[in-house]
Amino acid sequence: MAAKYGVARNTARAAIALLRDASCVRTQPCKGTFVTKITDPPPHARAGGAIR
Repeated sequence: MAAKYGVARNTARAAIALLRDASCVRTQPCKGTFVTKITDPPPHARAGGAIR
């Protein structure tokens, strides 16, 4: 993913960690990272703000 988007590996890992903390993705060892079904928008979206 880092090479595809031209970002540092640590940046890609940090982005995945943020998504995992927000329950937007789940990571399974030896399988990969998968998008989860989102029933409610994340808290920052409900407040009308944007991630910066």
